[in-house]
Amino acid sequence: DQVQDFYPTPGTLSTAMFFTGIDPRDRSPVYVPRDPEEKAMQRALMQYNRPQNRALVEKALEESFSQGYATVDLARLMENAKPLGTVEFTENIVRRIYESK
Repeated sequence: DQVQDFYPTPGTLSTAMFFTGIDPRDRSPVYVPRDPEEKAMQRALMQYNRPQNRALVEKALEESFSQGYATVDLARLMENAKPLGTVEFTENIVRRIYESK
């Protein structure tokens, strides 16, 4: 039920990655969300069943699909739509995503 922001412990690899955005082991980039709205969307996705998170969940899903970070199997999504509130809610998100392409 609870979600906490990540604050790294000093002197750890996670601290280096968090502050530099680079994995010190192989120097590859590591994505670190810094925008408060993006952090709020991540939190909402983890707590998707809370009615107050509905708008943020919808926005996060739309952004993920529109930017190509996620793909959707419509039938599978509809099977699992009940935790998001209603099947209609999920259908509307998917419909808007596909219509915008």
